[in-house]
Amino acid sequence: MMKSLKETREDMKQLLKDLEKMIKQGWHKAKSIGKKKEEIHLGYRRTMF
Repeated sequence: MMKSLKETREDMKQLLKDLEKMIKQGWHKAKSIGKKKEEIHLGYRRTMF
């Protein structure tokens, strides 16, 4: 079950694209989580003072 070099290269490209998508989505999620934490923190500080 050997794939030709061209097929393998295409598979690698697709893999990289998928990986990029995952990283971008993860980054957006991490950013929104960070924002929420900041908002909670700021809200907490407002109630303190």
